[in-house]
Amino acid sequence: MNLLMTLDAHYLQPCTVMMHSVLSANRSADISFYVIYENLSKDSRETLRRYAHDKITFLPFPDSLLSQCPTSKRYPKEMYFRLFAPELLPDSLDRILYLDPDLVVINSLSDLYSMDFEGSSFIAATHVQKFFRKFNAHRLNLEENTPYINTGVLLMNLEVLRKEHSGDAIRSYIRENRRKLLLPDQDVFTALYGQKTKIADASLYNLGETYLITHKMTGQMTDISLDWIRQNTVIVHYYGKNKPWKKDYKGFLDVFYHETLSDMEQQGVS
Repeated sequence: MNLLMTLDAHYLQPCTVMMHSVLSANRSADISFYVIYENLSKDSRETLRRYAHDKITFLPFPDSLLSQCPTSKRYPKEMYFRLFAPELLPDSLDRILYLDPDLVVINSLSDLYSMDFEGSSFIAATHVQKFFRKFNAHRLNLEENTPYINTGVLLMNLEVLRKEHSGDAIRSYIRENRRKLLLPDQDVFTALYGQKTKIADASLYNLGETYLITHKMTGQMTDISLDWIRQNTVIVHYYGKNKPWKKDYKGFLDVFYHETLSDMEQQGVS
């Protein structure tokens, strides 16, 4: 099982929690981590290497691949790195699962990782309801019914992507639409790959507080509970500003983050 991460030093600690959760929930899997980075110190890389039990490969991101892209404190340059994974990862890999550092894995990844692409370039989830899907389609000039993708969990079909990936297309889209981009990485990904992405169940593979709220409001998910999540959900994702390591966290999904932290402390690996 090949897992991809991109991060800067600000997400180092959450990333170690995510890695621990992955290894704890997938004890029988042979996992190799890959990290695309630009500004990770040697000490930070060694920290990640320790948590990965040395099964980790660091791939520096060439600055020539991406310049003058819109960034901010909340949306650093690293958010674009996953888009260039097909030209940076080893040719020997046929698929890889990208995971954001602000999530935890609470059940086996095997079903997601082995999912049939059915010809798609990616498998991912969407959190967006019908009204906002139309809004994003108008804003980004998308084809009708293009799903708006949450890019925090992406299963990549590297065999297909090596044939169709275009760094020039990514750079051109960013340059031509930079004033329209609200969530830059997701906007760019959706515009270029939304129609080439197979949709996975977000309640299983990319569950967040906002998703729960919107789906309860529309009556699509009324009986979900912690017990249901423990038994069925694989990935809990703390996307947006609502982070479980902050004191003002709102919701109940932070219990899984703190349980992972507690497990790390008990094992002496935190």
